[in-house]
Parts: sequence; structure tokens; C-alpha cells
Amino acid sequence: MRDALVVFTMDWHPANHSQFKINGGIWPVHCVQGTPGAQLVSGLDVPADAEIVKKGTQPGEDGYSGFEGVNDHGNSLLEILRAHAVRRVYVCGIATDYCVLATALDAVKEGYEVHVLPDLIAGVDASTSTKAIEQMKANGVKIY
Repeated sequence: MRDALVVFTMDWHPANHSQFKINGGIWPVHCVQGTPGAQLVSGLDVPADAEIVKKGTQPGEDGYSGFEGVNDHGNSLLEILRAHAVRRVYVCGIATDYCVLATALDAVKEGYEVHVLPDLIAGVDASTSTKAIEQMKANGVKIY
């Protein structure tokens, strides 16, 4: 039996998202709303009561942090965490140097005890990922 809230964040970009290279941004097209590439990875064990928070849903918003997203009911990640009286947050996923970093730092700003699981993260670039991990540590994030 699990005694924890499970939250998945997912990029959910419109096709005209400002981050895409074709629109002047730095990223290839990815996670376009309503496409298979925007779905959670096949085979992932998603508990029936898990919260799904979609981020980067508007053309001009970066959406790096999970705290920038909302669930299908319009509740922000912060509202969800508060509603469940969460005190400690564990962060994993991609990318260490962008979304993991932004989510972990926002969780710290909101007063949470934050843990990042290094075996369950991957970065875009080794150099910027190392800097991101150091930045997280400097801000009180626990990294095992």
C-alpha cells in the first residue's frame, strides 16, 4: 500500500509553441498536445489516483517547472500539494538542467523539503546538468 501522493508532470505544448526551433525557440518540436509524443511513456505504472499536471500549454509559456502547470480540473501543482498536506517532494525525470531544476527550485521556494533522485534523472547536456545539480544543492535540495 502506498502512503504518498504521486504526481506526473508532462509537457503539453501547442503546435505553435515559442520554444520550438521552427518558431524561433531552442527545442525541436516535442510533446504536442493530442499527439502520441505528448503521452506518458508506454509501460509506465500510473496509479489510478495519480495526479497529472500539464505544463507549457500556452504558446508563450516555457513550462519548465511543474509548478507552472495544472491538472485537467485547473488545479495547480501547488494547490494539489497543499490539498494533500504534502511536506516533502521527490523529483525525478527529464531534463535535469531544465525541468527537474525548475521544479525542484520552485518546490524549495514554496517551503517543501525537496529530494532529487539522481538515478532517475537525465539531462540535456552533461555540463549544464552538473551545474544544475550544484545549484539545487546550494538551494537545499537533497540529492542522494
